[in-house]
Amino acid sequence: MTAHTLETPGSGIATHAALLPTGTDGPGAPIPAGPPHWRPVLVRPTPDREPPARAAEPGARQGQGRLSLVAGDPRSTRTPLRPLPKRAHAFAPRPTSTADLPEPRGWAAQLALTCAQVAAGIRQPGQVSRFLSPGVQESLSRRRAGAARAGAAVRPLRARAVVISEPADGIVDAVVVTDDGRRARPIALRMVGLDGRWIVTEMVMG
Repeated sequence: MTAHTLETPGSGIATHAALLPTGTDGPGAPIPAGPPHWRPVLVRPTPDREPPARAAEPGARQGQGRLSLVAGDPRSTRTPLRPLPKRAHAFAPRPTSTADLPEPRGWAAQLALTCAQVAAGIRQPGQVSRFLSPGVQESLSRRRAGAARAGAAVRPLRARAVVISEPADGIVDAVVVTDDGRRARPIALRMVGLDGRWIVTEMVMG
């Protein structure tokens, strides 16, 4: 038996042909019966896996290719994104009508007295903070700190008079006159209906 060596033209890769009995070489030779035999196996070079490089289009940006990332570029084949419609924040305060809120006169008197007691140091700010805007809370805290430094005497308070007006639905302006038995002090405040309760957005203590 003889072994034959084949070479693919232009590839430089040689392969070993099948082993055939001596004297039967050549095309058309009969396949001998008996033990298993081997047919010639041709090995071809592996093709290049990378696609051929193409020159960049004139004016194309480096790294972008054909996809434009610039809004309004006529070369872009994608539909431009439309801005989302402006909507109110899901957690924004919701206005509440006066008809759906507690009676404003008594509520204004109670809020004014409680704020005066917080400023004097009798009550804690947390007892009324949920009914005050951030600006009113800050002003009340400064007044409380000033009273603590002055060491003013604490006296019981009561509401002597309450005057209210309603410039619009859900908005009440009130003036509450407080009395500690020795001195009367006016407290002016504006209450706005938000999220089902009165919120003091402005307050001035006399």
